[in-house]
Amino acid sequence: MSFPLLSDMPAQHLVLSSLKSLNLSSTGVAWLQVESLCMYEIPNLRELYLGYNEMKLISTNKSRLQKAFSSLETLDLQENDIKYHKEFLLFGFLPRLLSLNISGNPIEDFPNSPELFTDNSEWRHLQKLEINDSKISEWSVVTKLNNLPALRSLGIRRSRLVSKSPFISC
Repeated sequence: MSFPLLSDMPAQHLVLSSLKSLNLSSTGVAWLQVESLCMYEIPNLRELYLGYNEMKLISTNKSRLQKAFSSLETLDLQENDIKYHKEFLLFGFLPRLLSLNISGNPIEDFPNSPELFTDNSEWRHLQKLEINDSKISEWSVVTKLNNLPALRSLGIRRSRLVSKSPFISC
C-alpha cells in the first residue's frame, strides 16, 4: 500500500483531529510520508505503529519531527532497517514519548554521551524501551541505558549478549 504525498492530495482534505492511534504496519509507507501526514492531517496522534515497513531513514530535521509528533507517546518501529545512532537520537526530541519499540532493527550500539540521557534531556519521559532481536552483543551497550531517568521496562529478548555481564559473577 502506498500513500500519496501531500502535494498529490486534493486541496480540501479532512483533518483527523480526534484520531489518537494509527497503525500503518506492513504497508510500505515511507517515514517522510508519515511525518507529513501527521504534521498536517493528524495533529493529536498519541500512538503510531510503523513496524515491518523496511524504513531506513528517519527524519533528519529536529523541528519538523517535533512539530509532526508533538503529542506522540508510543512509537513502534519494530522490524525496519534502522541502524545508526543519528536515527535513534532523533527519537529523544519527541517531547512526550513514553514508549519506544525498535525491536528487530539492526542497531548495534547506543550513543556514548550520558548527557543525552539525563533529567534535562528530552529522553526524561521514556518509560518503556523494546530492543528485542537487536544486534546488540555487549552488556556495556545495555548499561548505557541506565542513564534514562524514567525507564521502567526494557525488553532485550533474543539479543546475543555474548560479553560477560558486569552484574553476574561466574
